[in-house]
Amino acid sequence: MFYTENFIAKNRAKIRVILGQCNVPERIFFFQSEWIDNFYKQNGYLEYDTSTRLGISDSKNYIKRYFPQDELALLDTVAIGQSIINQIGANIEDVIETNPLIDIYRLLPSVFAPFIVSDEYLKI
Repeated sequence: MFYTENFIAKNRAKIRVILGQCNVPERIFFFQSEWIDNFYKQNGYLEYDTSTRLGISDSKNYIKRYFPQDELALLDTVAIGQSIINQIGANIEDVIETNPLIDIYRLLPSVFAPFIVSDEYLKI
């Protein structure tokens, strides 16, 4: 017992540094944020289900707060970035010039459910 107290007294600063580096919730938050940021930059969208699996309980509001500078379209299951919206718009304009009928589902990333492609969401 005396040895433990003596050891702690001599090494208090080192112990604080070591324990400070082991702050698990902070590290988890860092990796969650980094993963979400990288995925959004690479793909232009974020699924709420994926962020929920990462441990984020209110995905829609988290994404809205995490990307305040981006104009995101927050749909039922996914948040779409402006790059995807611009890409869809450009593809629609190209197809309209050559063909009056468009299968918009082919132009979307595979994660988009068929119910997303409806008149309501095309107003974006």
